[in-house]
Amino acid sequence: MDKGIKPVVWTTRATKDLEKTAVFYRELYGSVKARK
Repeated sequence: MDKGIKPVVWTTRATKDLEKTAVFYRELYGSVKARK
Protein backbone atom coordinates (compact mmCIF):
# COMPACT_ATOMS: atom_id res chain seq x y z
CA MET A 1 0.00 0.00 0.00
CA ASP A 2 1.27 3.47 -0.83
CA LYS A 3 2.27 5.25 2.37
CA GLY A 4 1.73 8.59 0.62
CA ILE A 5 -2.03 8.11 0.68
CA LYS A 6 -3.67 9.46 3.82
CA PRO A 7 -5.62 6.77 5.73
CA VAL A 8 -8.77 8.92 5.75
CA VAL A 9 -8.72 9.28 1.97
CA TRP A 10 -8.03 5.58 1.52
CA THR A 11 -10.81 4.66 3.95
CA THR A 12 -13.27 6.91 2.14
CA ARG A 13 -12.36 5.37 -1.20
CA ALA A 14 -12.51 1.85 0.23
CA THR A 15 -15.93 2.57 1.72
CA LYS A 16 -17.22 3.84 -1.62
CA ASP A 17 -15.85 0.73 -3.34
CA LEU A 18 -17.49 -1.44 -0.68
CA GLU A 19 -20.83 0.30 -1.20
CA LYS A 20 -20.54 -0.14 -4.98
CA THR A 21 -19.69 -3.82 -4.52
CA ALA A 22 -22.55 -4.30 -2.06
CA VAL A 23 -25.03 -2.68 -4.44
CA PHE A 24 -23.71 -4.79 -7.32
CA TYR A 25 -24.09 -8.03 -5.38
CA ARG A 26 -27.52 -7.02 -4.10
CA GLU A 27 -28.72 -6.41 -7.65
CA LEU A 28 -27.06 -9.63 -8.81
CA TYR A 29 -28.70 -11.61 -5.98
CA GLY A 30 -32.06 -9.95 -6.67
CA SER A 31 -31.91 -10.80 -10.37
CA VAL A 32 -31.00 -14.40 -9.57
CA LYS A 33 -33.90 -14.68 -7.12
CA ALA A 34 -36.30 -13.12 -9.63
CA ARG A 35 -35.20 -15.59 -12.31
CA LYS A 36 -36.25 -18.62 -10.22
